[in-house]
Amino acid sequence: MTKKRILEFIKNQNITIPIFFQKTGIKRGFLDSDKLDQAVSDRHFSMIIAAFPDLSVDWLITGDGPMLRNEQSTKCNDENVSRLITILENTLKEKDSQINRLLSIIENKGLK
Repeated sequence: MTKKRILEFIKNQNITIPIFFQKTGIKRGFLDSDKLDQAVSDRHFSMIIAAFPDLSVDWLITGDGPMLRNEQSTKCNDENVSRLITILENTLKEKDSQINRLLSIIENKGLK
């Protein structure tokens, strides 16, 4: 659903998908129709938010609220950015844990 909201945002901004890719640094294929139901990585969220600071983080993640930030909702969206940072930090910790478990398995099998 998030990728469908990204396409909705692109249409709302009257930009093309190639321009979106150029501004975000995301590679082509990210929004291919066969990948629209795939999850958006933390890295891609960060790239999108950095390229389009007016895009509401809450709307992008949940679909709730307005698509674009405005002065009245800046505090609320800043709180959402903080929440996103917390989510991203927790995701990174989990990935580090997974990597450490895999390294332990490799070491135990004598493959390292």
